[in-house]
Amino acid sequence: MRAALVKYAGSVELKTELSSHIKPVDIITKTKHGETLSQEEIFGWVNGITSGKVKDYQTSAWLMAVCLRQPPLSKDETVDLTLAMAASGKVLNLDVNEYHVAPQVLPKEGGIAYHEWFIEFSTEPTKVAEFAEVLDQQLQGKNSYYKDLRKGEMLDIIKITPIKIGGFNAYMKASGKLGGQNKLPRLANDRQLAEELAKFII
Repeated sequence: MRAALVKYAGSVELKTELSSHIKPVDIITKTKHGETLSQEEIFGWVNGITSGKVKDYQTSAWLMAVCLRQPPLSKDETVDLTLAMAASGKVLNLDVNEYHVAPQVLPKEGGIAYHEWFIEFSTEPTKVAEFAEVLDQQLQGKNSYYKDLRKGEMLDIIKITPIKIGGFNAYMKASGKLGGQNKLPRLANDRQLAEELAKFII
């Protein structure tokens, strides 16, 4: 399902085709009368909202119909709506095995400071730049101080440095820390560990 969802999320043509068949008044009416919406209708409806075809007042009318319906949504409708919302934006098919974050205060390439994320993915990443943008936006949404630093141009966008698969374990083994109660620190105030991890960069 995940692979299909990722493929769908990146298909503008399929999303446009689905939303083109949607008539907002029909979706609102079916919901108001307690009729079950199909997966195609729900995906088309969400695409219509994100594309602007479905207007705000129509979205409000549909939400009101959902609230007044008993039950509001069936289990299948809830699952389809969740999947449609997840696929409405960018979906990056990336699995993270391990990571470590270190500050880069004086970049060799010049410019302002940034946080460098050393990440081991389960498969070789192909969308590192997109992942960095999404992660940076999420960090700004979660941390107002970080957001202020980014907006004030005191910090640059995060940098993702991919590590070879098994690289973190190789580091722990080489340093005699593999197994037991030893854990790799996720965050650091210096670049001591970062310099060691640099040996395992892809």
